[in-house]
Amino acid sequence: LLALSIGPDPASGGEAERRHHESAHDGAALALKAAGLEACRRLFDEAARAAAIARINGFHGLDGRIAVFARCSRFNHACAPNAEYGLSEGNAMRVRALRPIAEGEEVCISYLGENGLLSRSARQRILGNRYFFRCHCELCEGPDEFAT
Repeated sequence: LLALSIGPDPASGGEAERRHHESAHDGAALALKAAGLEACRRLFDEAARAAAIARINGFHGLDGRIAVFARCSRFNHACAPNAEYGLSEGNAMRVRALRPIAEGEEVCISYLGENGLLSRSARQRILGNRYFFRCHCELCEGPDEFAT
């Protein structure tokens, strides 16, 4: 429980008592302001984190908005993926295998879109800048066929 003194006690007429109450009031006001700023900072941090998650894990929907899916947004990347995705009317996500996928094998999509046929260094640069990771897929760990 927090009790705040709003002003001088009318029963006391002393100057020292009035200054004491003003000091307590100013201190309480500063504490409330600091608490409010801290709450705003936490709210801003939460909103920024949610926006970053949506940007990194979301798909650009057909309506121009970012769509985050409970399962599909969790697919990992491979430069030579075994699955691809597409959106249909209403931003419904469809995923299909590009080749047979063995039992227990991870289903991966490419985050690169039309940039999939670039050199390893170009792919790594895009993935690092856009998604903040270095790819260690089979294609990136092998010889760079597209290097010049």
